[in-house]
Amino acid sequence: MRKHFFLFVVLAAAVLSLAACREDSANLRKLDGKWLCDVNATMQMNKGTFDYQFEEQFTEAVMGSFYMEFDTKTGKMTVGMAGRSESGDFTVVSDKDEIVVLKANNREWSVELKDDDTIVIPSGKSSMVLKRSK
Repeated sequence: MRKHFFLFVVLAAAVLSLAACREDSANLRKLDGKWLCDVNATMQMNKGTFDYQFEEQFTEAVMGSFYMEFDTKTGKMTVGMAGRSESGDFTVVSDKDEIVVLKANNREWSVELKDDDTIVIPSGKSSMVLKRSK
């Protein structure tokens, strides 16, 4: 349970620290908007990575509340979880094929564009799946 919670806290903290300027591209424009964690897809994608023997209620409370919001016109993003949120600027390091790499504080974070409504953010041994908010 701690490993799972730690994964998402680290991911949220890392994404929240994004700072600098922005770059315009077709893939970056696809990120525009609000993205919500898809708990079932995230659990399925990470099956076998961690010991997921804990209450579904805990899973929903932690992962179900995670979101990211990108405003590609201003280069701002917001990350929120469990009723808290923080905003910051982001820099695009690269944009190749369906992967946009963002950078902040000398760390890079990949965002894989699966389709118009799904992104995947890898973090170490696991990944988080987010769906576009409608």
